[in-house]
Amino acid sequence: MKIKIIFIVSLLAITSVMAQDRGKFGLEVRSSRNITYNCCAIYGGFNGSTTYTIDNEKNLNSTSYSVGLVYRINERSMLKLHVGHHQNGRNFDLTERLDNFTISKYVDSNLPYYYLQFTPSYVYHLNLGKGKIPLEGGISINKRRNEAEIFFMPINEYNYDLRLAVGYEYPILPKLSAGVNAVYARALSPYQVASMVTGKYSPLQVGLEVNIKYFY
Repeated sequence: MKIKIIFIVSLLAITSVMAQDRGKFGLEVRSSRNITYNCCAIYGGFNGSTTYTIDNEKNLNSTSYSVGLVYRINERSMLKLHVGHHQNGRNFDLTERLDNFTISKYVDSNLPYYYLQFTPSYVYHLNLGKGKIPLEGGISINKRRNEAEIFFMPINEYNYDLRLAVGYEYPILPKLSAGVNAVYARALSPYQVASMVTGKYSPLQVGLEVNIKYFY
């Protein structure tokens, strides 16, 4: 519910700003499908009376989406600020040990992490016929949202990623365009709570993104 409220407030704020300067401000909606890798490895950890070891670590597929304000500096350059829902995570086979000597094994245990994500970025366009090739770079600020659901491998409340994207954008109408991007995102520092996890979770994501952009 909170994410919906934030989307509505963001959309109202963006609409208000767009009305101040026609032609330079726009609205972009985008969504991506991603695969999350770990640049390091997780070996185990503990949570209260439970300790666990990771027997096998696997990649997780996820979906992200956001809405953003776009400011056109000139015909080739623009700035963006996106706010939205982001997800990454891991899939583990693990062994859990309790203080009472009970041992349990889990296979394909998904650990999805959900975030409210803020992403300021800069885009430079290369012309290609009627379309454009956007080259985008930015920093994503991830605010963890599902605290109560995280039992194994707790992560920090705030995490930061480098975001890079390249793709193709084509004008549908004079003020409306659509595009597709290949997206690369990598953690700027490990996510895990170091005092409770053995190993490191330093996510790297690759994905495919679609977007629609409208200039007021």
